[in-house]
Amino acid sequence: MKFSRHHAAGAASLISWCLLCLELTSAESENTTIDYLVNQYQAQIELLDRPLAQLEKQYREALERNLKIFQEAGDLDGVVAYTSEVERLLASSRAPHGLSEVASLAKLQAVFRDNYLAKEETGSLNAGCPSSVPCSSRGSVAESSA
Repeated sequence: MKFSRHHAAGAASLISWCLLCLELTSAESENTTIDYLVNQYQAQIELLDRPLAQLEKQYREALERNLKIFQEAGDLDGVVAYTSEVERLLASSRAPHGLSEVASLAKLQAVFRDNYLAKEETGSLNAGCPSSVPCSSRGSVAESSA
């Protein structure tokens, strides 16, 4: 499990809330309270990871679609680049540090990296959206590759 700044912020607010609950529910046994806190913490982590998981899924789907296009076109450089990126994503599921020499992949990597870092930092579904544009009107990562 990977932890980032948005996990720390979520954990801090959850811990504050749980400390208040501990003061109010002193009648509960210690083991039950610890189990409850652990379960609440895990639920908070899952909630914070959802935006990243959705972004990674969209990115993987776009990579696989473009890989198929390069395979059908017989473009070996594109096939190798997209295959490597799919394998890198499956191995680390983190934003790429560098960009590919294949232009279409480099564009897709840049969009994914920027959105990933914004979502990771804020833990928000609306990360990276201009305040004047509702996020629901923005295209997905997969659509940006077209």
